[in-house]
Amino acid sequence: MDAGPLATLVGVEMTAIAQAGDLQAKADVVVVAEGVLASGVEVQSTQGPGISVEAPSSRIRLEERLAVFEGGVKATRGDLQISCDRLEVRTDEDSTVITATATGSVVLQSGEWRASGEVAALDLRSETVSLSGHARLAQGGNRMEGDRIHMDFQGKEVDCQGCRIVVQEASP
Repeated sequence: MDAGPLATLVGVEMTAIAQAGDLQAKADVVVVAEGVLASGVEVQSTQGPGISVEAPSSRIRLEERLAVFEGGVKATRGDLQISCDRLEVRTDEDSTVITATATGSVVLQSGEWRASGEVAALDLRSETVSLSGHARLAQGGNRMEGDRIHMDFQGKEVDCQGCRIVVQEASP
């Protein structure tokens, strides 16, 4: 018989290490009535190509399966690196990360390409990202700027709307 929690500590500060499904988190936390506030957050997947996030603060809304990270956020998924002001991560019922939305001074880098914009919406199931707000993509000397850039994580397929492209000339 499940008697529920032994205690609810509201307003208490502590360092917590938790695991839920394939996600493991370490943070200095404060439990409040609305959810969990955390600082110095590190979240990572213990299985498969999840997402690892480091941020000065976060709020986790368990019922919504939403984690919001703020303040100089750095995230990694495989060789994809993300930096931004705010990152919202959504999971499914199995705690698998399905989407992440980065906002504010967004920079993504993977291999030889680097992309930036004000908003990046990542779909981790299809391994695609849509950039908007001064969207830019660079690879070597080639550059693309547009209203919106949609691409796969490997940068092999790119769709650009309102686009301007600069292609570097080949050396003789």
